[in-house]
Amino acid sequence: MYGYMNSNSAAVQTGRTDGVKTASGSEESNTDGKHACKYRGIENPWGNVYKWCDGITFDGTKIYICLDPNHYVSENMAAPYFYVGERADGASYLKEISYFDKFPALGYASSVSGGSDSTYYCDYAVAYGGTVLCVGGYWYYGTFGGLWSWYGSLDASSAGSSDGGRLCYKPL
Repeated sequence: MYGYMNSNSAAVQTGRTDGVKTASGSEESNTDGKHACKYRGIENPWGNVYKWCDGITFDGTKIYICLDPNHYVSENMAAPYFYVGERADGASYLKEISYFDKFPALGYASSVSGGSDSTYYCDYAVAYGGTVLCVGGYWYYGTFGGLWSWYGSLDASSAGSSDGGRLCYKPL
């Protein structure tokens, strides 16, 4: 699936795939990048707008995470946030992900040079400067976006029409 990200002029409203009766698909085309898609029930997991990721903070190349949603604070490096590893420093197509020793299910871009839109992860990663993480790409991003498209050069005060979020339900 291409996702809604092929040089489109603006974001689309949430709910565009409500009429799709299967768990994955698009209201019209999965391959042209001009229509919203859903994958396993999640609408626009990549494309349309960047999705902000709470609980992750960068300090240069250092990565800090917090596992307790009750304590998410952007740009925090103090407890309950803790250091988990280093990220790459640069911007290019993602070549390699390194997993954190303490949390092998989590990882971050460790190499952003040597990949392309047809090799390795095939998505673009921006891993420098900022203090917060956005993922997925946005409506105009083209082949740069995708499931592994990470954008880590924004600060918590950044705002734009290409930035968004995803509501999540976590049972008690």
